[in-house]
Amino acid sequence: MFDDQAKEMMAQAQGAQGAGMPNMPPEMMAAMKDQTPLSSAEADELGTLMERMSAAAPSVATTCKPGELKQAMQMAAEAPGAGGVMRMMLGKLREAQKQIDEARATFAKMSEPERNDYVATMTAEYRAWPAANKQAFRDMVETNFLGMPDTLRTPLLAQLKQAG
Repeated sequence: MFDDQAKEMMAQAQGAQGAGMPNMPPEMMAAMKDQTPLSSAEADELGTLMERMSAAAPSVATTCKPGELKQAMQMAAEAPGAGGVMRMMLGKLREAQKQIDEARATFAKMSEPERNDYVATMTAEYRAWPAANKQAFRDMVETNFLGMPDTLRTPLLAQLKQAG
């Protein structure tokens, strides 16, 4: 299933390149011109990061079984012209993982007053978010994707559930 989606996405991207889409970001245009396939290690890392990120929000996660996403990335990495776009995705996921790691370190260092402020601030912001964003954030807190200590995660989750 995912393999079909990846192929369709690549076909659309190649079609957009051929059509000379003027509104396409330069980063995407450059990525589409990069014909160098991902190495096996890069494809494996991409699959690993995608699996890790999909675990953050089970309500919107892919229905792939464990390992299927990695296998799909290995197959997609071999597709002609896919390397640049996949390398761009890998770069974005690496950056996201770096930010998650930084958030974990920050959460671990928070004092009780800082945790209380964080809960109050996030709850206030959360109320204004669209339903899909609320669900994704609740999923991340429930699965503890961001590595929050329980002294932060438990009160935050309680406040999010009260806020709807």
